[in-house]
Amino acid sequence: METPKDRILMIIERLGMSGVKAAEVMKITDNTFRKNKMESVLTHNFTEKNYNDLVDFLITEVKLLLSLKDSSLGITEAFKVAMDKVYENYEKLNMESSNFNLFENLKTVVDWMEIPDSFGSNMRIYSNIINEIEKLSKDVDDPNIFTIEKYNDYAHSDKIISHNRWFDFIANRRMNIINDILK
Repeated sequence: METPKDRILMIIERLGMSGVKAAEVMKITDNTFRKNKMESVLTHNFTEKNYNDLVDFLITEVKLLLSLKDSSLGITEAFKVAMDKVYENYEKLNMESSNFNLFENLKTVVDWMEIPDSFGSNMRIYSNIINEIEKLSKDVDDPNIFTIEKYNDYAHSDKIISHNRWFDFIANRRMNIINDILK
């Protein structure tokens, strides 16, 4: 019959979890964890509660990871819809109206990404979206294209919207450029 010790050791081995983290999760000391793990020490053993604490922790972590995945997919999908709308209507709006401005439309998309509830905290996704907007904009023959420099000027002068995520993106971008130069 499988003991709590067998199940615990199987889980930490399969996940590559450190003993220190496993002990923390099970609310026991590192020293107790090591004693419980040893075959030669019969006076110490893992309990069903230790096992349940470990499983509860894993369930919580999986739920968190799934929620992050879902929010990232939702963000990416929402961005795609917004971008498709801008680009689908670009030629039509450009021909019909002399007031159409590609930068202004794309600026609205990036402004939307500053709203805390509309975008996750993953800077990698944010950076990918900004880079994609700039790339797509450069492929269009229009004097009002979206560039990082142009939006940065706007963000610094905007008194209405807080552009904290944008400024974090710019700082991260600069750090990456410096790291590339130093390599």
